[in-house]
Amino acid sequence: IMRELARINGLPDEVSLYISRLGSFLEGLITSRSFTKWTVYGKERHEFDLIVRQCRHGIEPFLPDIFEIINFNMTRDQPVEIRMDMLILLEYIIKLKDLRIVLKDFGLTILNKIILLGLVWSVGKPTIKIRKASLVCLIHMIEEGILSGQDVNKHLKDMIPLLKSCLDDDWAPDLRYVSCVAVEKILYVCREVIQEDELREIYPPILQRLDDSQDSIRIHVTKVFREFFLCHNLRMAASTFEYVLKAIFVHLDDQNEDIQQAIYELLIDIIPQNPEKVLEEAEISLKKQRFPRRCQEIIRRAQDVISTAK
Repeated sequence: IMRELARINGLPDEVSLYISRLGSFLEGLITSRSFTKWTVYGKERHEFDLIVRQCRHGIEPFLPDIFEIINFNMTRDQPVEIRMDMLILLEYIIKLKDLRIVLKDFGLTILNKIILLGLVWSVGKPTIKIRKASLVCLIHMIEEGILSGQDVNKHLKDMIPLLKSCLDDDWAPDLRYVSCVAVEKILYVCREVIQEDELREIYPPILQRLDDSQDSIRIHVTKVFREFFLCHNLRMAASTFEYVLKAIFVHLDDQNEDIQQAIYELLIDIIPQNPEKVLEEAEISLKKQRFPRRCQEIIRRAQDVISTAK
């Protein structure tokens, strides 16, 4: 039907038909401010979602208006259903590869006015999915190159308390897992610019997740620490490094072999940071190990690094 309507209107396809409708539709929304009064079951809100999706990359000239509407409907006064729909639509837009370069101009606006709004804690289980969806959008923006390390770093002071809150949510393992992935991506993209103060603030909640009730989270924490130790401005006091190292070594003897292997690979990567200290902790840990093979290999690798450096 839509293809036939497009032909009747002299347009090449149904996408062009939707694009021809989008301009006047958005103009009406912005002029009347009707998008500020949307309800969960309102027809206009669903029409907005449908037309934007059907226009695909043709939404480029209309992005400022679209983001204004999404931003307003992400405020905490809006029903959870509306906020969730806005985030799902945002994720769709972020993943439009033809818009990747253009979206870089909107990266900071999306981060500051939409994603950070979604990460704020509020009472009730339904808001967990809002926080999770916000983190998913953040992850995609970093992966797609829409947000640079400099962009993310500008808002790290605001983000870290929100991330810590998500990492600490006892009732939401999915949220904790996605938070770990988000921190990993943030550390990766900010590797050259993240400062010592932020690094000092972010490692304790990550370290706590090594004791998480979900093994998938514990395994992913090793990936987060791998990125953490690659950050250029990392300056750890010897006592702090020793504390972190001891906490990691505890899990080398875990009952779950996948966790043993993940911890082993992390410790191997940490050796260059301070091979003498890793060797010392490995020798202490070896005496307590029920499964000593990996610990013995860490000792050998650390010894090799030390002897090569002499």
